[in-house]
Amino acid sequence: MRAIPILLTAGLFAFGATVVTAGPAQAANFGCNTTASDVDHGAYRTGTTGNGARMYNGPHSTCGQVDYIYPWEVLDYYCYTRNDAGNDWTLLRSTTSPNSVGWIYDGNLADGGSKVMCPGGNP
Repeated sequence: MRAIPILLTAGLFAFGATVVTAGPAQAANFGCNTTASDVDHGAYRTGTTGNGARMYNGPHSTCGQVDYIYPWEVLDYYCYTRNDAGNDWTLLRSTTSPNSVGWIYDGNLADGGSKVMCPGGNP
């Protein structure tokens, strides 16, 4: 079975074709209803932009909303990931509402979100 790809590749090189091979697989991204470890051990932060921000159960606005975080709430960042649309999202917990753990789009966080990538997240 291996002779066919080798012969095909050799034939392509003979005609001047370029063969592109895939690089290492990219890290898995987080979907809806996912969480990660708290690896951002920085100081707690305060602040969302504007009047507050929606918190979702995954790093995408199509995931379910789990809470609404107001600008004065104190936040404990866990980590961040980049979703399939290329947007960075931070997983965090509101210390004001301790049961509120979820993802917020970094553009809605006053300081731009966590700078520590989630284990297994997209850079």
